[in-house]
Amino acid sequence: MYRWFLLQNAFLVLISLRALGQQIPACTDNACCLKSSYTELDNSRRSIQSQWRSGQTPLCDRDHVTVSGWYRFTSFVGGKMPISKVDMNRCGTHFPIWLDGTTGAHPTRDTDAVAKIKACINVRELRGGCYYRFTVGVKLCPGNFFVYYLQKITRCYAAYCAGKKRLVFVSI
Repeated sequence: MYRWFLLQNAFLVLISLRALGQQIPACTDNACCLKSSYTELDNSRRSIQSQWRSGQTPLCDRDHVTVSGWYRFTSFVGGKMPISKVDMNRCGTHFPIWLDGTTGAHPTRDTDAVAKIKACINVRELRGGCYYRFTVGVKLCPGNFFVYYLQKITRCYAAYCAGKKRLVFVSI
């Protein structure tokens, strides 16, 4: 068990070190807001209300955020990343990635420049739920939606969180 914990931490350190070297590009003339400039991530399990349960496959952004670049969360649960700590096993994964609102804020006008906010990976609630930090770019686009410059994730089970609506399951 302890070896697994050390191995998992080593993987996340690699993610963080790689992300620290990434530059966040500007979004001149709102070019990053064009549909051809971003990748859509449409998964309702990214909601902070979505709790991973035993038997489910946790979300792994190694499979979804395969390159650093602009992404837009398009699920019905919401398209905005949370700016306060997200508990372990939320957002449909073991290690949720959230934004530390004390290091920056989402832009409020579509004419604002790209905001640079520190992202956190919550690994076993260590360091207040912000065991690893790296920078994410955030742009408010015309049409009132956000795009995020997300860093590539290389290991499981870490995933970016977005949205806060509750999932409703109907049994048939």
